Amino acid sequence: MRRHRIVYSETARADIIAIGDEIREAAGELIAERFVARIVATVESLEFMPARHRIRPELGADLRVAGFRKYLIFYRVVDDAVSIVRVLLGLRNITARLLSG
Repeated sequence: MRRHRIVYSETARADIIAIGDEIREAAGELIAERFVARIVATVESLEFMPARHRIRPELGADLRVAGFRKYLIFYRVVDDAVSIVRVLLGLRNITARLLSG
């Protein structure tokens, strides 16, 4: 089975930091740390089977964060790499946010 490299865009990194900060303010440090750990674990699950999730033609593929199902990780698969494009709250206007950032 082929292993894909994981690459985070600067925008995705900024998304994770911003969401982590929001969660820290609302629910505390422990929950924020758990969120970041779940993001990493969810992204790492893409190394071997990145094409197993829903593909949106206008947005790329997405998957929900385990334990934080309101959040979506958007990514694209290019050759041997999985590029993490954005991490967004699924309740927002995702198409507009992705196309603007």
